[in-house]
Amino acid sequence: LSDIWIVENSAARLTCSFISSGQADSITWKTGSGNSWSDVSQDVWTTSFSSVSLITTSVLSFPSLTSGQYGQYKCVAVFGGNSVESEIASITRTTFGFTTVSDKTTAQISEAVTLTCDGVFSSAGDITVTWSKDGEEATTGAASTSDSTSTTSKYTYTISSASVADTGMYECAMKSTSSGSTVKSLTLPLYVRG
Repeated sequence: LSDIWIVENSAARLTCSFISSGQADSITWKTGSGNSWSDVSQDVWTTSFSSVSLITTSVLSFPSLTSGQYGQYKCVAVFGGNSVESEIASITRTTFGFTTVSDKTTAQISEAVTLTCDGVFSSAGDITVTWSKDGEEATTGAASTSDSTSTTSKYTYTISSASVADTGMYECAMKSTSSGSTVKSLTLPLYVRG
């Protein structure tokens, strides 16, 4: 899970994934903080399992985020009676930030991979986006921007033929020049297998 910063009334999505030898018995999304967590309504999330990659994935989606939906979230998976909790992610109100990130977390060798961050902002003119891998500038792929409006853009990083060396933690970072050095970033894991 990654923290996201959202303009109110924008779509928001959090994704959690668990790698295991089989599908999770159950997954539940929770919101709260500290020792006080409550279940999130099941009508705003879905769960899937890939028998090829052995990954159980759950996606929490808000089509139009309201003020009451900002806060901290985590997902809890149960495997054979044992609970496993994801990291905690926050959805925070802002004048610029991200609404969704790619669902792509695994790829085969030689497969084309596109990582995506959907950005929202109150003013497009002062936004720049950079990509990095494991803390260093990402250089094996190509960055691009598409589907831009006055308040949204889709930022992508494409690797045309993935190799095991492309496995790592990718970061999509958005900076607003009008707000000084303020940076919002999302971390996207990628695992390339043979």
